[in-house]
This record gives sequence, C-alpha cells and structure tokens, in this order.
Amino acid sequence: MCNGTATGSQEIRCEWENVDAGDNFLPVVRLKLGEVAGAGDLIVPLNFTVFTREPSTGKLQVSHFQETSVKWTIPTIYRQADSSIFPQPRAIAVSALPKASDEQARLRQYFLWSDFQCTGFYLNAGLDLNVTVSGVNGAGPKPEVLVGTPALLDVEHPSVDMEASLDNPLGLLDNGHHTLTHQSGGILYIRYVYEHNQTGRGPVTVTLGQGDAAQPFPLFREGVTTDAEWKSLLAQTTVPFAEHDGERVIITGLAARAKEYADRGQDQNELLQTDPVP
Repeated sequence: MCNGTATGSQEIRCEWENVDAGDNFLPVVRLKLGEVAGAGDLIVPLNFTVFTREPSTGKLQVSHFQETSVKWTIPTIYRQADSSIFPQPRAIAVSALPKASDEQARLRQYFLWSDFQCTGFYLNAGLDLNVTVSGVNGAGPKPEVLVGTPALLDVEHPSVDMEASLDNPLGLLDNGHHTLTHQSGGILYIRYVYEHNQTGRGPVTVTLGQGDAAQPFPLFREGVTTDAEWKSLLAQTTVPFAEHDGERVIITGLAARAKEYADRGQDQNELLQTDPVP
C-alpha cells in the first residue's frame, strides 16, 4: 500500500506487511510531469529511504538510503504574437513531384534533390496537430508530413543541430483526419511524390489545424514575397526561424540572421537566383 501519490505530493510512503526475512523487493516508481511554466531543464531530487521493523522491539530502523534525481527537458513553445500578418495558408494545395531517387537516376546526378515542399509552419514539441488530407486518389500517391530541417542549428543550443530531421511520424496519409505529435518539434514540410509511370497523381490538399501546435514564421516565396514584406515579417516574428522557398533551392535558418542581411538591403530574389559556384 502506498500513500501520498496524489498530484503535488512531496512524500510517498509505501508499506509491506508480513514480509519474511530474506525476501527481495524491487519497487518501481513512475513520475509523470504535469503542466509547467517556462522552458529549460527541470530537475527533481529524490531521496529513497527503506525502513525495516525490528522484530524484538517493533521499532523502525533505516536499512537502505539512496539519493538520485529525475531530469526533464522542457521544450520551448513558440507562439506568434500576431499570426494574421503571415500570409501562408493552413490549407495547402500540393502538386505531386517526381520521386527524388527516380530523378537522380534519370539525370545521372550524384545528389538527391529535395522532393519535399515548404509549408511555412513550425510544429511545437509535444502538442497535437490535427492534419486533414483531401484529394488523394486511390491509385495515386499519398502525401507525407515531415518534421524537422536537416542540419538546422538549435536556437537555444547553437553548437548542435535540432533533433528532428525530416522525421515522418505518420507515414503515408490517406484522405481524412490525422493527429500529428512530435517530441522535439520542428519545421513542417510536405512530401508528395509519385513513382515512375504512377497514375492518379492530381493535386491534394493538406490542412494544418488551428491552435498553438503549428505556428507560422517568415517564409519568402520567390516571385511572390517582396523585400519590404520580408523585412516586415522578420521584424515582427516571435518564432525564431525563417525560410526561403525558391524555384531551385530552399534556404532555412534563424530569423535574427536573416533580418541582419535584409536590413542591409539584400535582394532576396537575387539571392535565390544566384548560380552555384562550379
């Protein structure tokens, strides 16, 4: 029997009666983290004390003592102060692209091209996002929602990359409602690709639900977003990421660094149209 297991208890007391000498017990204590304010590391110190009752006197005496701790890393939840200034829609119409490996073979290229498409939304860690898919043809390809940008620096720990990198928690998605959750969060992308000679590959719509889970951030679309709009988005964002969605390249980074260059008068379309160095 264990007392003190209610939420917020500072002491848990468990008692076993009629235990024979020499019997071994392996108690298991599970802790569940409730709602917390703020982000960072939460360390809970724990002291385990085992008492046994002296048969001759009936008094309790300490037979074992151990100190330990449990650590939780609380992720930062990003929220836009004003989501209405960000033009990207939550209902995203997506056209199918050729599969990266097929294009690699067709063009005889060494590298795989990026066969995923930008959304302009960041998925907060641990929050449920309702994803609705429509337009999938039974014989055609199915979309995927990916979480995380490859090699994107962690805002709070700049010496390491963010944990998620094109993770695919849900797999291929059919029409209907789906719930997406990711333990570390990351920028969202949609992969919707077809196999060679695959039919039924019309456009589909992927809708990201309202709420705190998916938050918009500055997204520059080549030929659509102006430099003035870009500077305004970077000046007002409270989600620390920024992304360029170009015809031939995707550039992802931190909004603070993108703002530095935008404030210097950088031409964003010119940046995206720059030919690679041979």
